[in-house]
Amino acid sequence: VFTCSIESDSQSRQKELDDALGHLQREDPSFVVTQDQETGQTLMSGMGELHLEILQDRLRTEFKLDPSIGHMRVAYRETVGSAIAVVFF
Repeated sequence: VFTCSIESDSQSRQKELDDALGHLQREDPSFVVTQDQETGQTLMSGMGELHLEILQDRLRTEFKLDPSIGHMRVAYRETVGSAIAVVFF
């Protein structure tokens, strides 16, 4: 999963951006928009760099928005939680 921040080009167009992101999210279940609790930034996540680039292009062409996009990063969240015992028969 790739994630990047997205900000409206102006405060007056923030509502339009939120509506457009909601529309794209309803169309594409693998596209997720969240709000970072610590920074307040809007984050969008997709299945890869190309996926997010296509969605950015759609924001520009279909919705006539030119948001500022942050650097893409991969979220690594998996970790070993505890040890298990394996029994072979």
